Amino acid sequence: MRVDPATFLVEYLRSLEEFKGVFISGDMVGRSPGTSAVIVEHDGGHRDVRDRMDRAGFSINTYAASKPRCSKLAYAVREYLLEHMPSMVLDTVQVLDVAETNSPRSFPDPESREARFLGTVEIYFVEVSPRKTV
Repeated sequence: MRVDPATFLVEYLRSLEEFKGVFISGDMVGRSPGTSAVIVEHDGGHRDVRDRMDRAGFSINTYAASKPRCSKLAYAVREYLLEHMPSMVLDTVQVLDVAETNSPRSFPDPESREARFLGTVEIYFVEVSPRKTV
């Protein structure tokens, strides 16, 4: 399997109407300070079933202008990942499950001093043939 899980996770979050106007990326490059953001960091994982199933770990950092706004954004992302993403087919990936390893918690950024929440998840997925549109 040659799928970069960070790519499909970022694309999924960017496709959601609720997050229009939020900076969503795998890094901070191009983000202006004070801008609401979801930063997805692929921080590990492993192959679970030979060439069939992967488990990818992610740190999900959310940033916003205030702690309440940041919390709201973090828990919205959490809801989409845990409640809506399992069973989805995203291009050539089927998400089998999403497990939370740490719920979002306040974790202020030590450099920018911005409000930040940090949570971690594990995404279980398999590669599938692309869907054909009719």
